[in-house]
Amino acid sequence: MSGGNYFGAMLVHDYDPSYFIMEVYRQVKLYAYGHEYRDSGGYSGGDASFEKWNGKQYEEYKTVPTKCTGERYELVTLEKGRYKVQSKGTPNTYVNFDEWEIERIQ
Repeated sequence: MSGGNYFGAMLVHDYDPSYFIMEVYRQVKLYAYGHEYRDSGGYSGGDASFEKWNGKQYEEYKTVPTKCTGERYELVTLEKGRYKVQSKGTPNTYVNFDEWEIERIQ
């Protein structure tokens, strides 16, 4: 949907910065779904930055593009650990997720 009338389950923006922390207990592959979102602050489809906690601070792990087609796509593979997830890269973009699927690898 377009025109700013769709809200995802998770929405982070680059200007705040807004982020969330997650922890995984084994290697996993994340699949995501997301739709288009727009408002006066920006639009969806930004890059998602995954930073891994090294015991003292967060270090860059992977930055991946997100999609807003409503279709399932492979987002990222994560090793066991704690991660900070935020929008990174293009100004005025959101990282918008409707749903995740988690596949255990190990």
